[in-house]
Amino acid sequence: VNTGIERMVSLQRWSGGFAYWPGSSNAYPYASVYALFVLNEAQKRDYAVDKDVMARGTEYVAEVLHTRRNPDTGYPVDIVTLAFASAVLGDLDPGKMDVADLDKLLSERDKMPLFARAFLALGYASKVAVDDARIQQIMTDLSNNAVEEASDVHFAEPKQDSYVEFYSSSSRTDAIVMLAYLRIAPDDVLVTKAARGLMEARVCGRWANTQENAYALLALDRYAQHYEKETPDFVAR
Repeated sequence: VNTGIERMVSLQRWSGGFAYWPGSSNAYPYASVYALFVLNEAQKRDYAVDKDVMARGTEYVAEVLHTRRNPDTGYPVDIVTLAFASAVLGDLDPGKMDVADLDKLLSERDKMPLFARAFLALGYASKVAVDDARIQQIMTDLSNNAVEEASDVHFAEPKQDSYVEFYSSSSRTDAIVMLAYLRIAPDDVLVTKAARGLMEARVCGRWANTQENAYALLALDRYAQHYEKETPDFVAR
């Protein structure tokens, strides 16, 4: 893990953002948001991450969300990356995020995949109460796309193949939507069904790719923290 952190930190550029490859002169917004997301999860688990790296990365992502442009190139940034940025900033430093920027994204949510709407709900949850009408609009979108069976649930991405550039897949969407539910409505019946659906989606003990593995494990970890807080106290016979 420490080696991975070092490699990721080495990709930070002058602007505070992160590049995809060594030697690249410019940072990329999606890569930067994802890098900050991963580094934040690492430091939550007591891995050492340089504070200056995190501070510079946070400033970069905050600028991306507010200006909707790549600080390195001036190019516009897509709404999927902006929604992801809102979730990551909301977890790291909500004070660097304006609700007005989230409201603008909300007005464009019909153009977003489900997983981006879930990210936006997480961003909102760091700024307003979880029963806020704007969050509930998004949660209605998510529940309306739930394909529920007796024992599990999946969230049907209307245009799954349109989001391959964001490494989108069915189980990845299920996991990200589950993360939103765990933050906003953790006791909803769909949460346990989503967890069961993720577990059943494994093949030979794992999911289909690294993105699915990362988000599924994170969602199931959060699920365990909520539903299995108490250490079992029983004697097995």
